[in-house]
Amino acid sequence: MKHWNWQEKFSKPSWPCHRREVLPYAPEAWYAPNSVKVGYAINFNRYFYKPKALRSLDDISADLLAVEKEAEGLLAERTAKSALSG
Repeated sequence: MKHWNWQEKFSKPSWPCHRREVLPYAPEAWYAPNSVKVGYAINFNRYFYKPKALRSLDDISADLLAVEKEAEGLLAERTAKSALSG
């Protein structure tokens, strides 16, 4: 199996690619050949992250009160059982 050789792939001048892929969309674009580097970075958050709407304070408060009532009920049930058995 032949391995992919990135030096061979990127050793060709990139000007034809620049002319074909960039100039039709940005005719004033240019590049300095001595500054060309292999590789790039993609900010995935910028392109793929979709923020969810935050819950309202009223919803959060209602959930907290419901959990608190449930906890109080469990505690009362537990103390009633321990008082009967003790």
